[in-house]
Amino acid sequence: METVSQVLPSICYPLIFGVVLCHLLFRLFDSRPQRLNGVPVGPIVRKARIVRFKPKRGRHTIAVTGGCGLLGSHIVKQLLDKKYKVKVLDRHISRRISSPYVEYIQCDITTDDLSSYFNDVDGICHTAGVVCLMNNPNLLHNVHVVGTQRVLNAARASGVGAFVFTSSSGAVTSPYVQYSQLNTSCSFKPDTETYQFPSYYAKTKYEAEEIVVSANNIDYFRTCAIRIPGMYGTFSDGTPDNILIGPLLSGGMSHVPTSRSVEPPLVDFVYVKNAAYIHVLALSAFLENEDIDLKKVCGKTFNCTNGDDLPKDTLQNWNLFLSMYHNHASDNDLKYKGNLQLKPIPYAIVYTFAFLLELCYSFFCGRVPFPRSFIWNATRCSVAYTITPITLSIQETRRCLQYEPLYTTEESYHDVIRTVFKSYPGVRSQVNGACIPEHGKRNSKKRSSSHRRKARKQKVLVKPHNPAHDIEWTIPALSENIFQRFLDILSGPGMSMYDIVFTSIALVGTMFVAHSSAMKLNDTPMEFSETKYYISMFLALIDGSAAVQCITNASKRWYHVNGLPLQRHLKLTIIAETLVQCVVIGSVYSRTPRAFVPITCSWFLFCLLLVYGVPLHAQRPLAILLTMASYWLLLLSNIVERPAGMEWWCVVLPMKYLISHACRHEPYKQN
Repeated sequence: METVSQVLPSICYPLIFGVVLCHLLFRLFDSRPQRLNGVPVGPIVRKARIVRFKPKRGRHTIAVTGGCGLLGSHIVKQLLDKKYKVKVLDRHISRRISSPYVEYIQCDITTDDLSSYFNDVDGICHTAGVVCLMNNPNLLHNVHVVGTQRVLNAARASGVGAFVFTSSSGAVTSPYVQYSQLNTSCSFKPDTETYQFPSYYAKTKYEAEEIVVSANNIDYFRTCAIRIPGMYGTFSDGTPDNILIGPLLSGGMSHVPTSRSVEPPLVDFVYVKNAAYIHVLALSAFLENEDIDLKKVCGKTFNCTNGDDLPKDTLQNWNLFLSMYHNHASDNDLKYKGNLQLKPIPYAIVYTFAFLLELCYSFFCGRVPFPRSFIWNATRCSVAYTITPITLSIQETRRCLQYEPLYTTEESYHDVIRTVFKSYPGVRSQVNGACIPEHGKRNSKKRSSSHRRKARKQKVLVKPHNPAHDIEWTIPALSENIFQRFLDILSGPGMSMYDIVFTSIALVGTMFVAHSSAMKLNDTPMEFSETKYYISMFLALIDGSAAVQCITNASKRWYHVNGLPLQRHLKLTIIAETLVQCVVIGSVYSRTPRAFVPITCSWFLFCLLLVYGVPLHAQRPLAILLTMASYWLLLLSNIVERPAGMEWWCVVLPMKYLISHACRHEPYKQN
């Protein structure tokens, strides 16, 4: 019987090897930006005294950096409602608002020349930022500090008159201080000589805020900063945010840390539409609204909340939202699978979990791998914030900017629920006026004959689902990391972590099957030589990964430009790849290559040409039928000799080139 000392090495050595390998892979493929040098804010080049007026003809033009994000998209929408022209600057363009008065520009504020974008701009709303609570100081410094400096310089060189910066309440609050942070005033600033910032995010946000405020000039360049607490809401297209509302509805957020204190900690949250509204008010005060005293606005910082007289603690806040959401679902006969109520969980347990996550992240990649996910932002700092009483006073905001929130907290919950049930996929479906749960049955209530006739008339107005709308067709920029750039070129930039995980599983699984098939032939006349083995593993690598990767959105975006069918040169490339593999398999692994190569090449050439020749809507079912026929030809029939040890190839290759690679789950667009 083996002793513990004999068993432990067999367990520990593979574990240590796996940990070190993961560490090296993360360090190799994870792009870690270099720290950029700060850019001093330059002088105002084009001096023109700002005169506030509301144009009778034409419109003021406002640039919104980060205009495709949660806050930025709502600022753009409200600016358009107020008759402004808008320029949206974002690194990744998505969720476009269709309007002749909005222009989208893809750029990077940390590297690109921004001056040309601001030549005809009257004001800038700078919301671009990174929400990352983990240790990634270079990225946070580059975006928040250097990016803000570069936007300020371009604005001052282009004659822009107004600049509104989106700051954070986290820039001046901390879960680690001893003094009270209830009703924190707009003008509060920590003593930076003794104050320890709780995170790099807070530190860089505060530095950027100070840079913006100090750049103010009441006559030529008016600036202010808006401090935002925890923000919730939906994007402009109705998709819930993925920090609060999304996890609440999906069940990902089911518990809230609680401390042993008698009084639950009071916290402030803000609805995204209220946060967008105060930005629009600040721009209006700088450019149009003569009723506001500029001396009380220029060079100042302002808090933004929902204006509730009595803020609630986190548990009360979100249990109220879930209760309202559940009641709305019940009233509409919809099944609700999320949490009915959040449950308290001891703070020590969550803190320990966050500590272990930080330990793993620090070793493997040095940062949170999913910076916009609720769970992966569970750092010690973010967990400590949940039990720290922090509220913001908006008295100065109301007095100086004439700010009154558009929605109270309860009104914002109603608005979120209405938006989600109207727009969010999978929550509600309508067929002839009947509510259908996502996994439920149709409402069985009887309807009158007049209602049924009306439904039949409206049936023709129901638009079919267009899969093209499920994909953001704008191709992201290639990664600066040479290894990630190579993967981007092969599979298309912008692969999500889930796509990478599933592709990796398919790759490893196929290689394992190929290895096992080769090992079964050992000590037989058909035993693989070293060359045959490596060719088999290489084909397993490229075919196994591509069979899954080719159906991801990143691959579709890369090959189907703007949702259109495959271009001719790509079709020819796919055909050439298939024929080359048939020749290689027949020449290396088949004992009758003169019969195997012509038959398989002719068959797959026929299949691909047939798939490309039929209408788009018929490609997918035809590809499935041809794949089944290929299995029969290569594995079951006696027409060709089955290549020994390569049975997996006879399964994976048709799946890759006929189902995944050829039709790509079309149709998308008809022209």
